[in-house]
Amino acid sequence: MAITTAGDIVRKALSKILVLGTQDTLADADMQDGLDALNSMLDSWWNESLAVYSIRQENFPITANVASYTVGPAATWNTTRPTRILNAFARYQGVDYPVTPIDRLQYDPIPYKTTGGIPLVLFYDRAYPQGTVTLYPVPNLAMTLYFDSYLQIQSFADKDASISLPPGYARALIFNLACEIAPDYNKVPDAMTLRIAAESKGDLKRNNRQD
Repeated sequence: MAITTAGDIVRKALSKILVLGTQDTLADADMQDGLDALNSMLDSWWNESLAVYSIRQENFPITANVASYTVGPAATWNTTRPTRILNAFARYQGVDYPVTPIDRLQYDPIPYKTTGGIPLVLFYDRAYPQGTVTLYPVPNLAMTLYFDSYLQIQSFADKDASISLPPGYARALIFNLACEIAPDYNKVPDAMTLRIAAESKGDLKRNNRQD
């Protein structure tokens, strides 16, 4: 998992086409142009069904005797709708209890879904525009649920936003952005840059198809 910023991606992309040296300062106008190109590239990737994800940890209150919570814009847990929940834990009075994400095939066979206790598993129904998190056992205490999830990135708001990217995403963004903006600087990407851009993007497509 790589932690970076949009500005880092732009600077590294420009260095791949020898526009920016390691000790150079990037002009504000060039940074904005790079950010615009990055967002434009992301927009085109959406047309290819190629989603770009960030990983973020969030926490939300659990109400005693309530098993299910909607999550997404204007939902009970009001946030960006997660694409996938990776891991979770419930915190009560400073003690953390692991909560394992499971899929529908694992959740449906549970015979008594109203059993109460400290949650051990969660099932995330990835409906749109709001998903639903269901906990089992049904929490019998007011607790706080923490979870890490994939969130789809549609654009970068500014150059300084901190972004946690899954493996392979930063590399694909840097090398493909280098190829995207090279003509703006009258540059031609070298064969290595072109090859890595194609390979890294292809890897993301294969991984997303498996997902």
